[in-house]
Amino acid sequence: MSYPLHIGGTTPNVVQTIGIRAAIAPLAVANAFSRADDWAAAFLKEAKKTPFDRIRDNILARHHFTKEQFAALPKSERESIEQEIREAIKRVLAAG
Repeated sequence: MSYPLHIGGTTPNVVQTIGIRAAIAPLAVANAFSRADDWAAAFLKEAKKTPFDRIRDNILARHHFTKEQFAALPKSERESIEQEIREAIKRVLAAG
């Protein structure tokens, strides 16, 4: 018979096993809540964006830029991407 945990080379008894599980359970629950909070925060951040912000962010992501990286580009390099953003916004407005 194999046991899930050996403490100091001895076979754990029921109290040790239950105690370890009881100690780990709150950590697992806290981790699940933390992930849920992270997901909820990301969802709310995205939900608060305007459609135009989403268009810009999607185009920047396609070009592998963050907003900060894009802003740091020389104007000559930003112009073509800015034009792409303007055209995407115009298409959305025209589709109405």
